[in-house]
Amino acid sequence: MLYVKDLPNHAFTEEFAELIMDGAVKEENDCIIWTKTLDNKGRGIRQVKFEGVSYQLTNIHRIIYQCYNGKIKSEKEVCMHICHHPDCVNHNHILIGTHFQNMQMEKVRYPNENGKRRVKGGRLSTKQHEGIRLRLIKGKFA
Repeated sequence: MLYVKDLPNHAFTEEFAELIMDGAVKEENDCIIWTKTLDNKGRGIRQVKFEGVSYQLTNIHRIIYQCYNGKIKSEKEVCMHICHHPDCVNHNHILIGTHFQNMQMEKVRYPNENGKRRVKGGRLSTKQHEGIRLRLIKGKFA
């Protein structure tokens, strides 16, 4: 069994993303929720065959992002869910950034005295998604 790091560069296409995402469900707020196996952090995992070879895929959201936006340059870069749901695989809900930026986004989403989650669950509206995306683009989380 091979892993994500073993996938050839030409595998990262929109067609491959669609193959991987079969069974994902789109919600009203444009989240595309992974309905297959999740790891202990709530991120999608699965096995897939590509060119006759089996691969164990982890962090499905990261693979989907790369299929639509190109390879992520560094393993230190994180995929930030602007919808704050690790089971969402919508590439439009994922931005690349640093761990620090990701933590700053958490503070915006859960604005209490220490930035920790006050309430579990709840989805962001499209308007909230755009507000966070604009703040990131303008460097407000840098």
